[in-house]
Amino acid sequence: MEYNEELQVLKPNLSTLAIGRKRLTNITILPLSFFDQERLFSQVSSAVAEALSNLDKIEDINVLLFIKDIITKNIKDIISYVVDPEEELDMDIILRSITNEQVLKLVGIVWEDNYAGPFEREGKVLLEKIQKAFPSATSLQPSVSDTPSPSEPSPEVTETEG
Repeated sequence: MEYNEELQVLKPNLSTLAIGRKRLTNITILPLSFFDQERLFSQVSSAVAEALSNLDKIEDINVLLFIKDIITKNIKDIISYVVDPEEELDMDIILRSITNEQVLKLVGIVWEDNYAGPFEREGKVLLEKIQKAFPSATSLQPSVSDTPSPSEPSPEVTETEG
C-alpha cells in the first residue's frame, strides 16, 4: 500500500491540489490539528481586525484587497499547517509557483475541510444533543401562538371590588 493510500485509510478527509505554473505538482492537503486550527484562527482573526481597522469604507476593491492581504500574510503558515511534511516539498518553490487561483482553491479547501464542513456536519448534531440534554428555559415560556396578535383584542381586565 502506498503512503497516500495508507493516509487515506487513516484520515479519509484528505484533499489533493495541483499547484504550479509550468508543471503541476499534486500536494496532499491534510486536515488541521485542533492546535493548528486554533493557532491559524487566531492569526487570521488578528489580520482581519487589523485590516478592518484600516478600511475607510467598504467597497468591492477594498474587500478584495482585504482578502488578498489576509491570505498573503498567512499563506506560508497555512501551507505549512496542511501540507504533508513527508512529501518533502520546498516551501520557496511552492510559494513561487502557486497561482492566485490555486491559493484561493487551497484556502477554500482548508475552510471547508476544517471549519465549515465539520461544523455543519458534527456541530448541528452536537447542538441537537445538547438541546435534548439541557432543554432551554425558553421552551418553558408561552409560545407565539399562545399570545394574542396585535390584531386580536387583548383580554379585558376587570376590576373587582373587594
